[in-house]
Amino acid sequence: MRKIAFAAVALALLMSGAGIHMASAQATQHFKTKPIQTANNIEQPAAVTTPAPAPGPVVVTVAHGDTLSGIAADHSTTYMRLYDANTFINDPDLIFPGQQIRVPDASEQVTGRTASAPAPVATPALTPAPAPAPAPTPTTVTVQPGDTLGGIAQATGTTASRLFDANPSLSSPNVLSVGQQLRIPSADEQLPNRTVANPAPAPAPAPVASPAPVSRPAVVTSGTPDNAAKAYIYAHESSNNPNATNYLGCYGLGQDCSGKLRALCGADYACQDRFFDQYAASRYGGWANALAFWQSHHWW
Repeated sequence: MRKIAFAAVALALLMSGAGIHMASAQATQHFKTKPIQTANNIEQPAAVTTPAPAPGPVVVTVAHGDTLSGIAADHSTTYMRLYDANTFINDPDLIFPGQQIRVPDASEQVTGRTASAPAPVATPALTPAPAPAPAPTPTTVTVQPGDTLGGIAQATGTTASRLFDANPSLSSPNVLSVGQQLRIPSADEQLPNRTVANPAPAPAPAPVASPAPVSRPAVVTSGTPDNAAKAYIYAHESSNNPNATNYLGCYGLGQDCSGKLRALCGADYACQDRFFDQYAASRYGGWANALAFWQSHHWW
């Protein structure tokens, strides 16, 4: 019995030792998987990296004067990439103020849209300034026997007044000298106004052969010698020039308008003087009365 009991005790002790060994093994295993942390050997958690936010798209608002090429150059891209990235643009040559143009990223793949390159702005050709027109050569006319200022004006397409204004050498529009040079003004030329009142046309004198008696009032300038009166009229009518012709065609020392003096005397001074002596006597009763009439009417 004692042997049996001893054997039982020994078996129990053996089983208890096995349990202790197993517990020790488990403890050893736990030590290997869960190391004891010390102040000098603390495991640090792994660093967490936060991804950088993706850059937002660059958007440009079209301003007055902008072009697709100009915007592309400002953002280091090409106008074709801008055109491809902005499908609302129908024509790369045509953008409008206020439009929002998206600038694609350099790595962005954009769908190709075929478009022709923007037409270059044509630079207007510089038109050379026209050379100034050369000054026209002045037209002159040489006075011929029988010429009048009115006749020359009509022949040259102007008026007697403009001829008189253009030729300051003329002291009177009624007096021309054969050989005198007259300048013909152009139609648009501005001229100083030298026009004098045209004298009333002288009445045709009575025939020399049968002068009609003329009743005249007493001489207004009493005491004026006939020669002085004659000299006054000659000076004011022709500047004492027997060849003088006015714009009405009146001719000679006293400006005969009948046309008889030219055929009768030509430029002969003495012949003309006799003609006007007879005219003054037959029409006015003498030179003194003729002078009085001239001073009132400025013709005789």
